[in-house]
Amino acid sequence: MEQNSLKDSEFLLKYINSYMKFSLYNTFKATPLIGRIVKGMFFNQLSVSYDILLNYLKGHEEAFKVLNEVIGEERIRNQLKLESQAQMKIIQDFMREQFENKLEDVNQAIQQRRATY
Repeated sequence: MEQNSLKDSEFLLKYINSYMKFSLYNTFKATPLIGRIVKGMFFNQLSVSYDILLNYLKGHEEAFKVLNEVIGEERIRNQLKLESQAQMKIIQDFMREQFENKLEDVNQAIQQRRATY
């Protein structure tokens, strides 16, 4: 990739990791009383983080659709597509690792809450 390639996923993950203490949650979630307190404290933050990441992925998809219509040169479209897919994969892998594997219980609660909207 060129020197001025996309780095937005890197910024986003640094931001999310700066205020989310995933290791703290994972350490205390199995403890009965402390686990409930920690889960309650982190639920809203995790829910917001999850929404941010989902919207990031949707935004990339929508932006590429628009750019694909506007940019005529196929070489540039292909480069944008590859960069966008690479950024989306980074976020998808993070979500899979943090939300689906490590925070399965919170992920289920988030999904249930989203289903009620």
